[in-house]
Amino acid sequence: MATATPKSKDTEKAAHIKRVFEVTNDDHPESAPRKITQIQCVSWPDFDVPESADVLLDLIADVDEAFKDIYGASRNADRQDQPPILVHCKSTYLIS
Repeated sequence: MATATPKSKDTEKAAHIKRVFEVTNDDHPESAPRKITQIQCVSWPDFDVPESADVLLDLIADVDEAFKDIYGASRNADRQDQPPILVHCKSTYLIS
């Protein structure tokens, strides 16, 4: 079982909320914790597009910044060996 605990205080911009968690594996306490960064875009309307491209551009910049914080890589670094960045919307439906 994994445990997620907040690592630092949430930061909030007008369009985004950034949360940082450390996830540990309770079955393997000797394993190093993993850092998970969640960036919530609160200014993207459901089933629509933002009024300005700045919302998307700011989101991309926030994701790049989070990537640099975790991996110390520049934006142009080869990310092939790094874990993927997952993006989803809250209005996604799963159909089985």
